[in-house]
Amino acid sequence: MTLTEPSNLPQVGQAEGLRFRDGLAIGGDDVVMAFTYTPLCTNPSNTDVLEETSDCLSDVFADLSPHHRGRAIVEFTGQECRHWLLLHVGPAGAHATAHMMAALELRAALLTRLREAGLNVEIASAEACNALVNGFPQPHVEDRRVVDHHGRTVVTLTLRESGEVTRPGITRDLVHFLCSGDKLAYLVLDFRNKVNGLCRLDLSLVLTANDETEGEHAASRMEDMVMDGLGALAKRDKTRRAVLNTLHRMSPFARAEAKLPACVANVAHLFPL
Repeated sequence: MTLTEPSNLPQVGQAEGLRFRDGLAIGGDDVVMAFTYTPLCTNPSNTDVLEETSDCLSDVFADLSPHHRGRAIVEFTGQECRHWLLLHVGPAGAHATAHMMAALELRAALLTRLREAGLNVEIASAEACNALVNGFPQPHVEDRRVVDHHGRTVVTLTLRESGEVTRPGITRDLVHFLCSGDKLAYLVLDFRNKVNGLCRLDLSLVLTANDETEGEHAASRMEDMVMDGLGALAKRDKTRRAVLNTLHRMSPFARAEAKLPACVANVAHLFPL
């Protein structure tokens, strides 16, 4: 028996709303720069490269305007792991030609600085962006579970409290665990500058499981990994409404408002390297 959520619950967006103009993605009313990148292939015991890259990323992120919203996504499809950086840079109205040109100039400068930081970064194609959106779970409720179109249980976790101390590459073990399984999984880090050197960030996780028992085990494992590795508190979303809300917020080109207080160095340390 299939149960359907009330129509007032948030729906995860499909790729139909994603458009492209002058090589920039337009999600809803936002112009979005979309990059893919290759994570650093450095030995975890050799922290010099991680520290240097994190320092450079701190400088890059510190120079972003407060109206820019950043999003790092690790997407594991069950076969391969892909890393994304999305940057919402402003509105895309009918008279936004000047704004689009400024966004292209900013993208060129940002691309150079990210490469100088040591990341192998490329501008994402329209096909890749559409694949990212279409691959993200499109959930529905079945037998009181939130499931994807394959009938797999969808588990979401959100960071409730950020750790007080971070270090370069602190999410590497977490990403390795996500990408070592055989099921769809996502890590999403949202960030935005505020004032006086302060930032806001959010970290969310999506896992899929064959059934509720496997989902509960995976969620418990991830909660332990976040606490042990990040010194932070992450909790599984318990209700169907909470799961759907998290999925709606995490949808790749959605406009999310990060809430947890942090500094730029925290963002650079949590950035999946």
